[in-house]
Amino acid sequence: AKDVARVSLRLEDAKGETTLDLSGCKLTAIPVAMFMVLKKDLNDIVVVDFSENELKKVSPKLSKFASLKDVASHLYPRKCMAVHSYDD
Repeated sequence: AKDVARVSLRLEDAKGETTLDLSGCKLTAIPVAMFMVLKKDLNDIVVVDFSENELKKVSPKLSKFASLKDVASHLYPRKCMAVHSYDD
């Protein structure tokens, strides 16, 4: 419950901002709720930080963030990578 609350607070904090910080939230998958909560802000988010989580892959659904430039994740050798690198 504590981790869910942390994600919820970070989603709320990202409204109207250009960065979504979900680092260290113990995520094992991309939270679907993030697209609903940030529906009005999808064009504003430029950076999403998934570092220090337990993700196995980064979802192509991140393309819903129209302005997204960088995704920080432990899955790749560099801290930030261009979103187009995640295409399947």
